[in-house]
Amino acid sequence: MDISVEDVDGITRVVLQGRLDTAAAVMMELPLNTVAAEKKAIMVDLSSVSFLSSYALRLLLMGAKIAQSKGGKLVLVCPDNNVAKVLRSAGASDLIPVVPDGGAAIAALAAIA
Repeated sequence: MDISVEDVDGITRVVLQGRLDTAAAVMMELPLNTVAAEKKAIMVDLSSVSFLSSYALRLLLMGAKIAQSKGGKLVLVCPDNNVAKVLRSAGASDLIPVVPDGGAAIAALAAIA
């Protein structure tokens, strides 16, 4: 699992790549929670994630909750694939906006950025 974080025009883009299994989720918990606590407009790009464990799903939900408690917003970028299906079937897409691409994420975060 690889994670990269970059700030562009007031939006923090977190890019995750690989399998987001439980072990990988544990390793990225601190970096994601730090971003969620410190930034307002957060785009988490899951388009290169091939697997999403239940622990990773919990981590994303907690990140969104942390961001919201600080007046921010977290949006997931995930094209229609197996990870998007997991998010929908678990009901996560009812709690965190899931958009198909970066442009839609920027639009969803425009009021926050």
